[in-house]
Amino acid sequence: MDFFEEWDAAKWHFTYGDEDQPENKVLQGGLVIVLYMVKSYLSVHREALAGVMEQLQGLMRQQLRWGWWEHPRQKITYTPKHFLRFIQWIRQRPLTHTVSFTWSSGPGYDFVGSYGARAFSQMNLKEEAWRDISYLEIYLPVEVLQAEGRLGFEVFVQELASRLPVLHGHAGLGFQQCNEYHRHEHLEFELAQQFLGFDVGNPLGHNELRDGFKSVNWYTILDASWLDKLGGHETLAKAVHEEAKHELSLLDYDGGVIVKAGQWPCLGWVERDPQPAAYVAANRILKSVRAPTLRGLHMGSFFRQARFDDASTDHWLRRFDAPDH
Repeated sequence: MDFFEEWDAAKWHFTYGDEDQPENKVLQGGLVIVLYMVKSYLSVHREALAGVMEQLQGLMRQQLRWGWWEHPRQKITYTPKHFLRFIQWIRQRPLTHTVSFTWSSGPGYDFVGSYGARAFSQMNLKEEAWRDISYLEIYLPVEVLQAEGRLGFEVFVQELASRLPVLHGHAGLGFQQCNEYHRHEHLEFELAQQFLGFDVGNPLGHNELRDGFKSVNWYTILDASWLDKLGGHETLAKAVHEEAKHELSLLDYDGGVIVKAGQWPCLGWVERDPQPAAYVAANRILKSVRAPTLRGLHMGSFFRQARFDDASTDHWLRRFDAPDH
């Protein structure tokens, strides 16, 4: 069974329509890219973020429907003119202020779109005082991988990592959430037990992510600053080469490295392949620079609905751990 056959067989499990408007989705699976950034408040990095969003507009302009920036409840219809104003706003934002925004192809706050981007770039004082970390998250449908799309996706990930002040990040499958994501965290929690290859949780800038990356995925992105802890580039390259049977490969970009786990992303569907060999191998090689702990990926359990808390988050972080061999 190839990737798209497995995806088609599984996607009904992780596609949830709204109770009143089932044609509109509130949670779904798709491609998710998350880049965690440091010192993104610097003008040179805000300029880079603006450039990346211009690039994304070129990819998504036919799909985007709405967005907001600075004020979450001031929803704005997508038009090229509005998006230009948004880009100018990023470029003019001083380092003493945050940059926060969402753009989506979905029909509104309560629904998710297959295309979209959200970001939070912290102000300088809070980042330096609290050790916060900023992020950019991008949603794409898996269909972009068809034909020559896999190579295009890989080049895109490398370009993003090169242009932005990325500390670490990941790209592959994940649960795509609506703007009101907290309403559906219990559904994501259940799905995360069934599909271990999916990224989960809102990409909050927890300061624990200063101490290591969140999780391996199809692509795991690491700034060069992590290489010393991994024994250096040559040692990492050798370790990846030794896992060639699991289709691991090492990609360089201007500023760091990317470990690619397999030719296609893995669902980690517990009914069929709960421990995808490529992800287990990537995790084994990179575990020493994984975040040792991370606060709950969700807001916690309430109303008798199980959600990620500190304990279940720790279990999820270690889901690909296996005895060394």
